[in-house]
Amino acid sequence: MATIILLTEDGLRVGFWTDTLTLHHRVQLVATVREVEAFKQHVKVDLIVFDSLLLPTVTEEIGALMSHGEKLLMLGENCSEQLQVLVMMQEISGYSEINVAPVLIHKTINAVLNNEIWVPRRLIPKVIHLLVQKNNNQPLTKNPMYRSLSCLTARELEVVALVYQGHSTAKMAARLTISERTVKAHLGAVFSKLKVSGRVKLILMLNEVRITTDP
Repeated sequence: MATIILLTEDGLRVGFWTDTLTLHHRVQLVATVREVEAFKQHVKVDLIVFDSLLLPTVTEEIGALMSHGEKLLMLGENCSEQLQVLVMMQEISGYSEINVAPVLIHKTINAVLNNEIWVPRRLIPKVIHLLVQKNNNQPLTKNPMYRSLSCLTARELEVVALVYQGHSTAKMAARLTISERTVKAHLGAVFSKLKVSGRVKLILMLNEVRITTDP
């Protein structure tokens, strides 16, 4: 059982979430960041679920909200894809629509509590693009996952670096002066050795991000 704070100025707006989560978790409904801080002085909080209407306040106070490693999840109604992606680049663990079925509420909460990011399937390409942009000034050898790549050959590491930078098979072939068929062979070897199913999983692994998608 986790301790979850629901941060909203409108309890009725998230009432269904409150009712659903109370069945399996300890839930505290609060209206301000100050109330969150007061509650945290006495109870260890695992997750803070906040209303998207409070996003400006949450962004300003994100350090205080996550002061003890708490995870954050945003709830909203038809928020733009751009906003959802930007939210996930602010150390917030994901976004969920308010009006979803109980089974999806539990799936979302369990994913976030297990250190995963809750990402709508259609947003994965945009999230990956931003992750690559965020890290493209950091050499691959300094990436925390580099030690896990020690099983790869020098050429396979070159291919991994180019995948990480977002290059297509054709561009990788031109860059490495090899055929596209050879690039695909190297990719197959990389996927097999690292036990990933494709480029998406490879990039996510390099960024140490575990992503769960909605149906």
